[in-house]
Amino acid sequence: MARYSVVEVCAGAGGQSLGLHKAGFDHAIAIEIDETAAETLRTNGGWRVEVGDVADPAVWRPEEFEGVSLFAGGVPCPPFSVAGKQLGSSDERDLFAWAIEQVAVLRPRAVMLENVRGLSGPRFSAYRQRVLDRLSDLGYVGGWRLLQASDFGVPQLRHRVSRGDSLPTQALASPVAHHSVSSGIKLSLRQCRPVRSHGSIPASARTTAS
Repeated sequence: MARYSVVEVCAGAGGQSLGLHKAGFDHAIAIEIDETAAETLRTNGGWRVEVGDVADPAVWRPEEFEGVSLFAGGVPCPPFSVAGKQLGSSDERDLFAWAIEQVAVLRPRAVMLENVRGLSGPRFSAYRQRVLDRLSDLGYVGGWRLLQASDFGVPQLRHRVSRGDSLPTQALASPVAHHSVSSGIKLSLRQCRPVRSHGSIPASARTTAS
């Protein structure tokens, strides 16, 4: 399999990194703010991992990776999640817009960014359109997809919004689901019943806490 290069931001402990590696990508660099997660990446992947604020030029310089095959990442979710109050661009943790601007610097052949399901909601329609317009201005074509993890063999009922874009000459194929929750997993619930008493516990079987 041909190997491709990837720059991954907000890499975490490597869930997406492992998937990218299996798909034929080698990390030019991964950036993660949590030291423990970064050490996990180094140990399991052997990649170059920088620790710190991904938007801090002292941590890494995007221009050094111009022309990379793929720019990927899972930027912070709280700006778009219900738990995070869905403040969007008003949230200081919002790095989605920052990530899109790095596309102009990196000029990757393709872009893949993911976030929580909340980003697909009506309240963020204008936000999504701004992202689409900016990427279009930069010469990229693509779209938003709402993916269910269990459709791809992951044992989780977990929706993620994915943004996949590429240069016109590098069209991305849409992911094809190969598992079905309805046909592949069957849950059975039984009514809970009180536990029957079988008499007193013999003295010989009792323990006394000290």
